[in-house]
Amino acid sequence: MRWLKTLAGGGGAISDEEEKKLNEILAKCHATVEYTVGYGMTELGATVCTNMNRCNQSGSLGIPLPKVNVKIINPETEEELGYGEKGEICFSSPSIMQEYVKDIKETEKAIWIKNGEKWIHTGDLGYVEKDGFLYFAGRIKRIYITRGADGIVYKLFPDRIENVLKKCKGINQAAVNVVEDEKRVHVARAYIVVDDSYECYSDQIEKVLQEELPEYAVPERINIIKNMPVTEGGKIDYRKLKNYEK
Repeated sequence: MRWLKTLAGGGGAISDEEEKKLNEILAKCHATVEYTVGYGMTELGATVCTNMNRCNQSGSLGIPLPKVNVKIINPETEEELGYGEKGEICFSSPSIMQEYVKDIKETEKAIWIKNGEKWIHTGDLGYVEKDGFLYFAGRIKRIYITRGADGIVYKLFPDRIENVLKKCKGINQAAVNVVEDEKRVHVARAYIVVDDSYECYSDQIEKVLQEELPEYAVPERINIIKNMPVTEGGKIDYRKLKNYEK
């Protein structure tokens, strides 16, 4: 595969382990490039942030393209955050949309102007490291308030649980939904697609979850499913996961 010039992906994150395996396959096939990831959204017109073959940081979304600025803000106060601090990802770019057609309210929610510069809310959580690389940390809409066994209120991040599950041997795909239990407390439920080695590692998976996640984030139930439901765009269809309950 020496002829391959680039291999890029977007639309949904893959795990670090999946990226590592893909790059190992590329190397075995004598490719001179690695898998690269970028970030874009319809409201921004195209890709605004990306890794490149000679500037690739595994696990990141890359660095902003020319004339594109990124900032991380506190979703509640809109205060700009520093390096390594998680908050909402916002972009300023010449390609930002003008408006949502016939929807002034949604346009005003998405876009704001500061010091003459036009910015857009992405609805995604992330952080920027000192080297300028941007990292994805989940969707703001997928943050839930829950209560631990100690009675203290915590924020529950399904994406974090998914990332832990994806690292476990025997699991090919993982998705997490959050539902209310009989006490009206938000709890996580996991859905996994497994391979033939799962039975050998099933006991270890529970141990990994206990070690890497706080008590309130450990899924109360893990459903093994044959195929992960996806949307027409190829992303996990979380609304259909409830149809796979045991």
